[in-house]
Amino acid sequence: MFCPSLLLLLLLLLCVSFHSSLSFGIPSPSPSTSDSKSFRVNGVNKMHAYDVDCAPSLRPPPTLILRGGATSTSSKLSTFASTNFFVLGLLTSLTVSYVFPTLFNNASPLNPSLFLSYLGVPLIFLLSSLTLPSSALSRSLLNPSALRLNLLIQTTSLLLIPLLTLSLTPIFKNIFHLPQPIILGLQLLSSLPTTVNMCIALTSSANGDTPLTITNAVIGNLAGVLVTPLWFSYFSSLSGVDVGMANVSVLKTLKSLSKKVLLPMLLGQLLRLNLPLKTLFDKRKKESKRIQECILLSIVWNSFSNAFTPSSTAANLSVDLIAKIMIITSTLHMLYFSLTMYLFPKLNYSRSSTVASSFVISHKTLAFGLPLIKTVFGSSADLGYFIAPIMIVHPLQLFLGGSLKGRLKGWIEQEEKKG
Repeated sequence: MFCPSLLLLLLLLLCVSFHSSLSFGIPSPSPSTSDSKSFRVNGVNKMHAYDVDCAPSLRPPPTLILRGGATSTSSKLSTFASTNFFVLGLLTSLTVSYVFPTLFNNASPLNPSLFLSYLGVPLIFLLSSLTLPSSALSRSLLNPSALRLNLLIQTTSLLLIPLLTLSLTPIFKNIFHLPQPIILGLQLLSSLPTTVNMCIALTSSANGDTPLTITNAVIGNLAGVLVTPLWFSYFSSLSGVDVGMANVSVLKTLKSLSKKVLLPMLLGQLLRLNLPLKTLFDKRKKESKRIQECILLSIVWNSFSNAFTPSSTAANLSVDLIAKIMIITSTLHMLYFSLTMYLFPKLNYSRSSTVASSFVISHKTLAFGLPLIKTVFGSSADLGYFIAPIMIVHPLQLFLGGSLKGRLKGWIEQEEKKG
């Protein structure tokens, strides 16, 4: 059966991602015994490590130990659940979608696709805008250095990654003995623009440069309307699949982006003009991020419910082929993410900008890609193979991004404290 095998592979992938010591240069926090001071609790000397030269206001308070060395189990569990809310939510949504696939798929009476499309996604952008200073958004659009970074991100996402994938797919084909339609599906995936809501929510949760992500998510999806069909035509000609240019409505795409992205962003910025509301929104950033994470978890739940439904395209693929696609797509995703994390700091970009750029460059959109692939290859008997990579990598992007979120947040905070 496909479903148990995919479930096991995804759980293993999540655990490896969550516990891996590979951190792209992000050091794991470890207490230092140097430059430490002692304090006394119940007459016993305790050591508390901190830099003696730091300001007193920045020094963490000593950890008090309860009598008998006991700590509240419920408090520990509550802290653990709060700290790992998103990862635990991913595991829960994956498990529930496997056990009850029809509860939250597109055919469900709950109609989650309608809620997520017309309420969930716009709400993510509204909440992002409500806690986003207008000056930060304008800097990401008008600052000359920001314009250069935007150009670098878009060139990498829509030009360099498709070319790199084109050079790597023959290697994967020989190693995994993949059929040509899957190879074409991987190439089509590489030419798609970035995700919108997923990138913004993950960047925001990791304390990355959210304005930069918003700017490039919108620019990328607009540019993708023109660039991606050209790549589709080129890849198709190389593979021997004869198709014409995609019949993509630019006006329809612009309307969709305006309603779901630009309008909520504008509304949020207008509400921030009211000083009491602005103060309230700034105080509630943590709650805003948690709501965005819940919406993202709903998207994961819906995506996996659709994948686990017996009639879905992915469910009809063999276990062996599914496993191979998972390995290849996750490898390519982490390769592009890792390269960006490594190279952008060497170009003197900040850690927050690097994290935002890494999410934008490595992510590929299902919302834009699936309809476009269906439009171009709708009459092909191999359509299921063409869309399989994007169907599989979509939730994997969330899993990998969510599992790295905590480490990325700590990495950014280290730079902010030094600055």
